[in-house]
Amino acid sequence: MVLLTSIKYGLQAMQAIFVLMTFK
Repeated sequence: MVLLTSIKYGLQAMQAIFVLMTFK
């Protein structure tokens, strides 16, 4: 399903942004 994959990639993107903000 496209919705499931989009949610998965969305969570990965949020995780990456959180990590970048933490190490900033």
